[in-house]
Amino acid sequence: MRCCPTIVFLVMLITSLGFNAEKPVQSAPATAKCPVPSDEDWTSQEKFVWERVCVGEIADFNKEAAYGGNLDPRKLGTLPEDRILRQAFLETILLGERHRSVIARLGVRIFGARFPELIDLQNATLQDELWLDGCLLERGADLSWLKSTQPIAIHGSRVGDTLTMYSLQVDSNVFLDDSEFEDVTLVGATIGHTLDMSGSKVSGKLDLDSLRVGVHLLMRNAEFDEIVLENAQIGGQLDFTGSTFHGDVTLNGAHIDGAIQFASAQWSDDAILSLRNARADVIPNLSDPWPNKLDLDGLTYRNLDRLTSRSSGIRNDFNSWFDKLLQYSRQPYEQLATVLQTQGDIGSATVVRYSARERERRDATHWWVWLWLTLLDSFVGYGYYPQYTFGWAAFFVILGAVVLQMSGEGPKNGIGVAYSFDMLYQIPLIRTRGPIGAVRWT
Repeated sequence: MRCCPTIVFLVMLITSLGFNAEKPVQSAPATAKCPVPSDEDWTSQEKFVWERVCVGEIADFNKEAAYGGNLDPRKLGTLPEDRILRQAFLETILLGERHRSVIARLGVRIFGARFPELIDLQNATLQDELWLDGCLLERGADLSWLKSTQPIAIHGSRVGDTLTMYSLQVDSNVFLDDSEFEDVTLVGATIGHTLDMSGSKVSGKLDLDSLRVGVHLLMRNAEFDEIVLENAQIGGQLDFTGSTFHGDVTLNGAHIDGAIQFASAQWSDDAILSLRNARADVIPNLSDPWPNKLDLDGLTYRNLDRLTSRSSGIRNDFNSWFDKLLQYSRQPYEQLATVLQTQGDIGSATVVRYSARERERRDATHWWVWLWLTLLDSFVGYGYYPQYTFGWAAFFVILGAVVLQMSGEGPKNGIGVAYSFDMLYQIPLIRTRGPIGAVRWT
């Protein structure tokens, strides 16, 4: 029986080992340690940012009670000093090989920071995403000639000075949405996918001259002063839906491969939309909120939004649309007529072409031009209504018959019925010979 204690001990040992094997393995901490420590000369908030960015987390001041909680620079106009990040720090983690080589795939994402200096990344090449969300850029930013294969975003932020992105080259998306800007320049910039400025307010000039966007340019529910989009190339849609325009919008020479949209848009009374020599696949319907002043000379397009064959309202809309032209040009009328004719609405196309000549007559500066166009309208409807000639032919036949009867020449020549063969000389199907009444059909 001396072996019993030994057996009991072994059983208890085996059972204990079995229970230990069933316990779950403890997971690693949510925040890993950064392999590159913070620089000694960095501020505490800069170390806070680096310790999170390095391991793939968002450096979010708004979630830290120690930094004041959730603060919006668009409402407050500023942010606390303990959120200040220096230009040198941002440049180090974005461009310094020692630091950017260890940044996780999520890139540099900073929420709620304050940048009192100009963010200067001219001629830089970024290999990571850069997201500035809810930040304050007091002196603006200069990203001229910057190159990146990853997205760049300034979201929900306030930029207190000029944002310059001259000749920027980004293969992915650029987000400048839900933010407040002064002047913004993207002259000659190339964006591989989408530029999104939806929900933003630009109080100064938005200069997008010669911009190249691979897919869409989204500017929905935003507020703008002056916009320059001359010679821009948009691979998809140009969407102004729900936006407010206080100044002119210039798209001269722009090419939009998709649709131009501005449903529910609002325009100031003096705002001018210029589409001179522009090209678009689809333009807004004529009943959409176009501004009061238009320059459409040279604009070409394939179709109108929501236009179907024989659209019932087109004849009521196009006159008010053309009345907004700054000056008369026949080309916009002819372009619309061509689109309608392609849709099979020949009647509306003819009405549009006729209206073009009516506008030309109305705006004529010389009396002889006005007289000629009036006669042309009266006799043949500018060539669009040749049936007018039948009415004139009947009028002159009746007039000739009345004259014959009143002059006595009709009864004298034995013409008892009130009609005249004099008009037969004007009709090429009839040839007359000899005395009146000798008629031969040819």
